[in-house]
Amino acid sequence: MGYLERETFITIAVIAMRNTYFNEIKNIAVDINYQCQGLDRRLMEQNFTDYRGTTMYGGTSDSPVTQSFYRSLGFKYVETKKVFYYQL
Repeated sequence: MGYLERETFITIAVIAMRNTYFNEIKNIAVDINYQCQGLDRRLMEQNFTDYRGTTMYGGTSDSPVTQSFYRSLGFKYVETKKVFYYQL
């Protein structure tokens, strides 16, 4: 899911469907030239509409800005994983 301008993605969200009831947000991105315009929120609100009736979850960094964004969308803190990213 994303928004296009002149055939170029300006936002994108990658959602992994885990099963009929659960979806995981893998990534949200907004082109640097379009940031601070609320496009990330609009994109997520569209995802909530598209995936209505399911539970959506996602992992994020411990950045206060990122956590605040997710909380403002109604996400709840569940746990902190000590090793969220790992090298293969």
